[in-house]
Amino acid sequence: LEFSRVLFRSLPAARTAVMALPGVASARVTREWPDSVRIVVTDEVPVVVLAVAEQRVVVARGGRIIGVAPDAEDPSVSALGSIVAADGLNIGMLKVGAQVPDVFAPAVVALEQMTEPLTSAVASIGVAADGSLTLTLRDDSTLGLAGGHVEMGSPDSLPAKLIAAASMVATARMACLDVLDVREPSRPTITRVSGCDAGQPTVGATTVPTTTAPKKSTTTAPASPANNASSSGPPRPQLRGGSRSSSSS
Repeated sequence: LEFSRVLFRSLPAARTAVMALPGVASARVTREWPDSVRIVVTDEVPVVVLAVAEQRVVVARGGRIIGVAPDAEDPSVSALGSIVAADGLNIGMLKVGAQVPDVFAPAVVALEQMTEPLTSAVASIGVAADGSLTLTLRDDSTLGLAGGHVEMGSPDSLPAKLIAAASMVATARMACLDVLDVREPSRPTITRVSGCDAGQPTVGATTVPTTTAPKKSTTTAPASPANNASSSGPPRPQLRGGSRSSSSS
């Protein structure tokens, strides 16, 4: 932008004034003699829509609020991530130009650090009053997803948790997923929807089976006398089906 006969006498003050504008990420102000000042700005990059009760604002990289969000169907925000505050999380008025409240900062960081295929799989990030994070996955058969949640827990070890979640989304059978728990990123746990068969357990994850009705036990015919005579030691107990088990591989 060029202004002729500008009244700015202090270039640093001019830059500070421009930087205060919500949509400006950085600014460079130079004087061009004899009577002009050039101002070059870099726009903020929106990354997420933050929803708190009735408030909806657009948040840029770094957590700065840069505007009030339009309707969700608006093309300008439809491709952005979504952060949703838990019911009862009261943080007051969200002001354009200010930073997001501290409780939401880790969720913004998570969206910035998230990689594929997790980025495309996540519909929204929920933030609880204690700061714990929960990812809601999309219900999209083209992505091999059927909904479910990823329990992240506290923001501690966030990079490791994001890596674990992305790895599981990339390699695990996501059909019938209820909860993917990565609160211990080195030991991710998958819980599936009751009554759904998703196949073999995923390597690297502990699968918590759903509760099913036990199978009827089968009766094994006694061995013949000849076989009894040739066997030694006490008889082996018969195995019965229908027990509930956890498998880890």
